Amino acid sequence: MKSHIAVRSLAATGTAAALGLGGVLVAATPADAASLTTSYTCGTLVGDKTFAVTIRLRLPASVVTGSRVKARPVHATLTLPADVVAGLRFIGVTEISGTATKMFYRVGKKSVGMKNVKLAKTPVPASGPMPIKADGTAKAFIAPAPGRYAIKVPKSFLFNGVDQNGEPLPGSPISCSLASGAPAKIGTLRVTRH
Repeated sequence: MKSHIAVRSLAATGTAAALGLGGVLVAATPADAASLTTSYTCGTLVGDKTFAVTIRLRLPASVVTGSRVKARPVHATLTLPADVVAGLRFIGVTEISGTATKMFYRVGKKSVGMKNVKLAKTPVPASGPMPIKADGTAKAFIAPAPGRYAIKVPKSFLFNGVDQNGEPLPGSPISCSLASGAPAKIGTLRVTRH
């Protein structure tokens, strides 16, 4: 039974990583395309597991200091590896979904919260890897003083996962953190006086 729980927890961990990176996608109004491949490490019943995630978004060319940078939609994709997906099938999980909380991406030293970050109901495939999409909203913020600010993905977050019956995946909420040495900067925000 313990091995079954461990596999389910591991699968939930993968989905959590997707949500964490999804949050940063709301950091900017549409303009220049940006991309980052990074990874998160999440605690599971079988130890820490790390998952790669590729994020693509559009960053504003520039904003004026003191202006309101409006809330933006969040989008991200993580692909669970085939062995984790096989574990899901083995314990009878046919679909997973969930939410993420305590998520903040950064604009320079400023932390900006995210809300309503959800993992859409995703069927477990019959074979191979499992792409998972996450969506949500990041809150608006006021542009800081003139200068150039690094935009970075969240350092950490919590994931609450459920199966096809709405039952919590073992280990939820699962704590995830940016993997050691993983890149965090996805772009730069230029703030001007006028």
